[in-house]
Amino acid sequence: MPSVIPGRCPQNHLCPLVGLCPVSAIVQRGFAAPTIDMSKCIDCGACSVSCAYGAVIEDVRPANSVRSVFGA
Repeated sequence: MPSVIPGRCPQNHLCPLVGLCPVSAIVQRGFAAPTIDMSKCIDCGACSVSCAYGAVIEDVRPANSVRSVFGA
């Protein structure tokens, strides 16, 4: 699921990700950093690949929760 890192967002513009989200899960108040409504988010990844400032990142699972393809 995506997360917003407010320190990476310049917070000086209307965030284009708000209109990009296909399920309207991203909201913004004024020029503040956007927030993501996790109850609406479908984890499509469009926001994390489209943020020019790298302020939206995809959370990743810990390495020990992913099965190794090498059988270890």
